[in-house]
Amino acid sequence: MSWIKQLAPVIFGLGIGLCLSALFFLGVEAAPPDRQQVIQLAREYGMVFPEEVVVFEEKGREEEKGEEIPPLPQEIEVTIPKGSTLKEISLLLASKGVVDKAEKFEELVKLLHLSHKIRAGDYRLPADGDLYDIILELTAPTRRD
Repeated sequence: MSWIKQLAPVIFGLGIGLCLSALFFLGVEAAPPDRQQVIQLAREYGMVFPEEVVVFEEKGREEEKGEEIPPLPQEIEVTIPKGSTLKEISLLLASKGVVDKAEKFEELVKLLHLSHKIRAGDYRLPADGDLYDIILELTAPTRRD
C-alpha cells in the first residue's frame, strides 16, 4: 500500500501535464496554407490545370479512308494449362494480348512472390486490364466466373 502513496504524486503530475498539454494544443491553430503553397504542392504531385492540357486529335488511316475500326474485345479468353511455368504463362498472356510485355508480367509476379499461386484453368481477362488486377484474378483462391 505504501508504494501506491509513493506513486500518487507522480501519477497526479502526469495527469496535470497531460491536461495542460491538451489545453495548449487546443489553443494553438495551424495556419492553413495559402493558395500558392497549395498549387506548388499539387504541381509536385503531378497536377496540371485544365487550360494547360494539350489534346492532340489524330486520325488513323482507316478513318481517313472511311473504313470502320472494329472495337477492341472487352475480355479475352485464356486457358492456362496445368503444370505451366511462369515463363509459359507470361508468353501466353502476351500472345493473347492480355499483357503488353511478358517480361514485365513475369517480373511483377516474381516481385510479389506469387509464381506458385497462379492457378491453371479457363479465364476471361480484361483486354486493357491492370497487371495487378490480372495477377489477382490468376491467383484468386476462389474463381470469380
